[in-house]
Amino acid sequence: MFNSPLASQDPLTGVVWVYVVTTNAQRPNAGFHAYNVLTDASGASSLHLNYTLPEAGTSPFMANNLLFVQVSGSIRALDPTSGAVLWTSSPMSGLHWQSPIVVNGRVYGVDNSGSMYAWSLPASSA
Repeated sequence: MFNSPLASQDPLTGVVWVYVVTTNAQRPNAGFHAYNVLTDASGASSLHLNYTLPEAGTSPFMANNLLFVQVSGSIRALDPTSGAVLWTSSPMSGLHWQSPIVVNGRVYGVDNSGSMYAWSLPASSA
């Protein structure tokens, strides 16, 4: 795994989420995994797999209460608690190690051809 996991706390419920994305969707257990951190009465915490998406991608990030991940050919905004795709960018070419960023209400992405793309930040799901 070359990507960085993301830990985020849901602002409405206080539940802690951990998102892990692998770069190679062909390997066993590859893809996008969303876990809840559960703590029992004795204070022991564990990860509980909440959902999995079959696509590989880059390091995920949160902006405007949306979960973003760059997958093959586009950037997607997901509902962080269900994985439902809420927005998909226009097609991009040759994505490999790039990770999108958000600056001043815009999502920026770069592809392997050296092209830079910018989109308005989608509306929050909350």
